[in-house]
Amino acid sequence: MVCFPVLLHWDESLSLPDLAESRMEKQRTKKEKFSLFGSRSTSRTTNPPSSSSSSSSPVIPSASPVKRDRLPVPPVPPPPPGLSKAEFLDRVRRSNQACQQGEYALAVQLYSEALTADPQNCILFSNRSAAYLRLGEYSTALDDAIKARLINPKWPKAYFRQGVALQYLGRHADALAAFSSGLAQDPKSLQLLVGMVEAAMKSPLRDSLEPTYQQLQKMKLDKSPFVVVSVIGQELLTHSFHGASVVVLEAGLKIGTCSLKLRGSVFSALSSAYWSLGNAEKSVAYMQQDLEVTKTLGDQSGECRAHGNLGSALFSKGSYREALANHRNQLVLAMKLKDREAASDALSSLGHVYTAIGDYPNALASHKQCVLLARQTQCQLSEARQLGNMGAVYTALGDFTNAVQCHEQHLDIAKTMENRREEARSYSNLGSAYHSQRDFDKAISYHTRVLELAQELGDRAIEMRAFAGLGHAARCMQDLERARQHHQHQLEIAQELQDRAAQGRASSNLGKNAK
Repeated sequence: MVCFPVLLHWDESLSLPDLAESRMEKQRTKKEKFSLFGSRSTSRTTNPPSSSSSSSSPVIPSASPVKRDRLPVPPVPPPPPGLSKAEFLDRVRRSNQACQQGEYALAVQLYSEALTADPQNCILFSNRSAAYLRLGEYSTALDDAIKARLINPKWPKAYFRQGVALQYLGRHADALAAFSSGLAQDPKSLQLLVGMVEAAMKSPLRDSLEPTYQQLQKMKLDKSPFVVVSVIGQELLTHSFHGASVVVLEAGLKIGTCSLKLRGSVFSALSSAYWSLGNAEKSVAYMQQDLEVTKTLGDQSGECRAHGNLGSALFSKGSYREALANHRNQLVLAMKLKDREAASDALSSLGHVYTAIGDYPNALASHKQCVLLARQTQCQLSEARQLGNMGAVYTALGDFTNAVQCHEQHLDIAKTMENRREEARSYSNLGSAYHSQRDFDKAISYHTRVLELAQELGDRAIEMRAFAGLGHAARCMQDLERARQHHQHQLEIAQELQDRAAQGRASSNLGKNAK
């Protein structure tokens, strides 16, 4: 069964009081600052009809109309040539009638004519958007909704129209972002809240969101705009709609909550969303806010997690001193909590930071402790990877015998687990170790095996790594043409994966071959 987006009833047609509200809004904008969370007594909520759903679907509340105060008839703007004051008022009156009678094409025409007299009226654009929706002209409806929103960013109905239009266009994540942005302007709008829930239930989020929403209903939290918006924002993040999740989650912060714990969960989610979008600066800022919340709450487990996230983010930015401090704090907290998994993560991260700053003895000690923890918990995958890390440190120290021994143990465990990806990693590490010993023939044999496994697995990232290793070995053997071919393949895969850092490395390798 095809589910269609919700569309408003036509109790939202333009009236003279609507025009008055719009004009007064413009005047107030010039005279005073608006409260971000303030709601207008003149706003009205419509009742969007729900499409039929199965009995297992959550009960979505119906929005009941809110009585509107009647405002005096406003002064009409000076009409352009060809449209008198009386004609403008006539267009407004007839547009109402056309909407009520279902004559939406006529309504669009009348709204358009009225807009020639008042081209900055957000309500005219908003209601023309609704008429276009009834006509099935969804892109045009979206354009009008956006115009209404640009004219008056505090007008909630513009966000509702935008959300419905985007929903009809199949842009579900963007629709949810529009509804949440409207709720950030008017958290008391039941129309926007209902519209957002219905849009979410008719989106790809439904299967995972529905059980959570049913729990919210039992807890009587389904009417809380902050909770609903935050839950939907985190679902968007889980489904990799990173851009939309940022808009929705930040809207949740604007709506606000008295619960510091809930606010902290949004900070954590936003740090993940911005990290996925490649915005490390914003990600770190939210991680720091998340950390402060966990400290205030005395949540040591959350604080341990936050320090780990911050350490990893700072490491990626090259801020090794700050990364080291955070991972040390992570380790201390993990030990207090007797959390072996968190302790292993902290030790592994410390090993990588120590390697990056050239402190190989401490790096080796950290990875050795990880191996011991992995053996205690009988986690073979962790043991294999930490042996690989130890091998890399031994290679950096010039201790090739121990390096090869570690990588061979890594390979044995990978084969025992029948983990072909881990097997490919161990072969790649062995290739690097033999390359460091200038045994290029052996290095090529191992990198060739990596290439074969990568192609069997269809793993382009591992394949790219294999071509890089083969290219380095070929260049060292003075086979520059073969090296160029390998690095060209490396570059092509990096471009395919849209990995800019890898593209830079491949281009650098090609440049070295040209010298």
